[in-house]
Amino acid sequence: MRATTAARKAFTNIRVKMPFTLWVKYRDYQPVSLEFETGNVNQLKNAVKRELTPDLNQVNNNIITLRKHKSTVDLGPDVIVDESFSKTAKTPLQVSARKTFFVQSYDYGGYLMLGKFEKYTMLNDKEFDSFLKRIKAYGLKLMSGVSEEYVTSVDSFYEIIPGEVYELITDYLHRIEKEFIRLKVEDKTLKNCCFSE
Repeated sequence: MRATTAARKAFTNIRVKMPFTLWVKYRDYQPVSLEFETGNVNQLKNAVKRELTPDLNQVNNNIITLRKHKSTVDLGPDVIVDESFSKTAKTPLQVSARKTFFVQSYDYGGYLMLGKFEKYTMLNDKEFDSFLKRIKAYGLKLMSGVSEEYVTSVDSFYEIIPGEVYELITDYLHRIEKEFIRLKVEDKTLKNCCFSE
């Protein structure tokens, strides 16, 4: 009888993990469902990466952010995920991946500061658009030695290649560059005109 009671207690303490359906949404894509057993957010990130291959397949978990629907708070990696998280496609968990990139630095006059770069980390297109507006730029131009066939002008967060170096595309800098070229031509003309004999 004692063995049966002990066995019954042990059996009632066993929790069977049953898979359940979670809905996740990445970028502006349609929500997708995935089967998940109770686990933590870090384990869910691995399941999300498998489901959203190739977009997130090579992305480290520490760069991926999960948030409950319409929340502004990131879920910590140790938070336990259960069936209450996202039961419908109308309230999916939000998936995003931070991107870190570098932009050529300029001084207050708008001149390049050779070898100096600013580091930026952003989460989405909204942050990227705000960044472009703040610095009065139209986009970024990829500086590294990527083939000319590759798109080098970036005007969306999703076109950014993490870890790459960019320069600004802006009227202000173009005006400064044209003025610099004009002054250089004037200097050369002046030298040829006045100092040649």
